[in-house]
Amino acid sequence: MLIAGTAKGICLSQRHYTLTLLEEYGLLGCKPTTLPMDPSTKLRLADGSPLHDPTSYRILIGRLLYLTISRPDVTYVVHRLSQFVSKPSTTHYQAALYLLHYLKGSPGQSVFLNASSAFQLRTYADVD
Repeated sequence: MLIAGTAKGICLSQRHYTLTLLEEYGLLGCKPTTLPMDPSTKLRLADGSPLHDPTSYRILIGRLLYLTISRPDVTYVVHRLSQFVSKPSTTHYQAALYLLHYLKGSPGQSVFLNASSAFQLRTYADVD
């Protein structure tokens, strides 16, 4: 993750991570989509045939979860896809690959935290 700070604020970007992810899945030259999920896709547990190797789906979802740190635009779709890690199907895997096509369209999209905003970061921990 690239963290760049200036007097105006902090920028969080995972451009290199996104491009590496696209390269690993052979989608570096793919046609980008404008939406993170196909609107006609309805994800259900019984959709599609079971994946021969569910580990590949789980690894992809884990990588996409890490990407949500700097890409809030894909958080909802990754959350939906993560609901099927126990029993992924070909339909779920295709939806995850569709998301990669979306990421191809804007691999350098980042989060900018403005230094002059009234934004306050608070964290809580419950340690027993």
